[in-house]
Amino acid sequence: MAFNFEVETQLKSNAEKVWGALKQHATIFPKAAPDKYDSVEVLEGDGLSVGSVVLFKKAETNGNATLMKQRIELVDEANKTLIYNVIGGNIMKYYKSYKSITSVSDKQGDGDGDGNGALVKCRVEFEKAAVEQQVPDPNS
Repeated sequence: MAFNFEVETQLKSNAEKVWGALKQHATIFPKAAPDKYDSVEVLEGDGLSVGSVVLFKKAETNGNATLMKQRIELVDEANKTLIYNVIGGNIMKYYKSYKSITSVSDKQGDGDGDGNGALVKCRVEFEKAAVEQQVPDPNS
C-alpha cells in the first residue's frame, strides 16, 4: 500500500538561491545541519546530476548508524524540481520504496523573482515494507 505526504515552507531567500542550494544538497546539507548528517559520500556521478548516487550517514546515540543511499532521478531546471529515490541503506528495512520530490518557486503572488522569498514543496511517496508491523511514517 502506497502512502504520501507533502510539506510546504516559505523561505526569505529568493527561489534561485534556494534552488541552487537544493541542487548542491550533497555538500550543503552536512554544513547547514551538522547535527543531522555525519557524512555524505558521492558514490556515483557528481552528486548533482541525474544518475548520481549519494550515501548519507548519521550516527545514532545507541552506536548504530542510519544510512540512506539515494539516486537522483530528475533535475528539472525550468521547474526547479529535484526527484530522488532511496535505493539502499538501513532505512529500506522499513520501506519498499521511498521517493522525494522537491520543488522551489517564487512565493505565491510574487512571481517576479526579485528576491522576496521562495516557496519550497517536498512530497514524499513511500510504501511500507510490512503493513502488519509498526513501521513509522518517514516524518523526519
